[in-house]
Amino acid sequence: MGSEQLLLTVKFLECINDYLIIHFVKPSGFTFNPGQYGAFKHVEEIEGRQVQAFSYVSSPFEEDLVITTKMKDNAENFIKKMFELEVGDKMIMVGPMGSFSFDTNASSIFIAEDIGIAPFMSMMKSFDEEVELIYTSKDEFLFQSDIEALSYVDAKYTNDMFAMQSDIINSISGNDESLIYIVGSQGFISDVKDLLLDNYIDENLIVEDNYIRI
Repeated sequence: MGSEQLLLTVKFLECINDYLIIHFVKPSGFTFNPGQYGAFKHVEEIEGRQVQAFSYVSSPFEEDLVITTKMKDNAENFIKKMFELEVGDKMIMVGPMGSFSFDTNASSIFIAEDIGIAPFMSMMKSFDEEVELIYTSKDEFLFQSDIEALSYVDAKYTNDMFAMQSDIINSISGNDESLIYIVGSQGFISDVKDLLLDNYIDENLIVEDNYIRI
């Protein structure tokens, strides 16, 4: 399954405070693996960054192709233009890309920061395997109702870094078998990985997000 360039049409937009969830019409025949992402580009050339990668929130079996992003104080023009999109507008995407994937043969702990929940949503909606999710955000817990509808997901939510660290330590206590997946900012991934290693977790059990920030 190779990447291809596609012209996507905006089907539905949802703004939740500083977050934007975009539903695109999924092109006929387009397939991807849960955990993958696409490289998106505005149709018209804009100032600054021209291409940005976004993980797919939707599962491969859903009708729409869904991504999410966040408006920050120092947001680049690319993100600002996304918040100006309307139903029927177009974006160019090259995808799918990436090899971040879920091993259904192992017990799993997912650790997500903010919109890092995106690839985990795709995975959790695609496989009905029991997983433990630790989800931290200073603002919104996106897709919380969707997560809570998944009976096989044991989710913990926190907006406090120390509480998150406590949840992680409780989850790994006496656990030397689970694969631990981490998705978030580079700093977040590094901090969580250091915490795991300091608590004697085998580095081979840690699966880092290999998302390429274009």
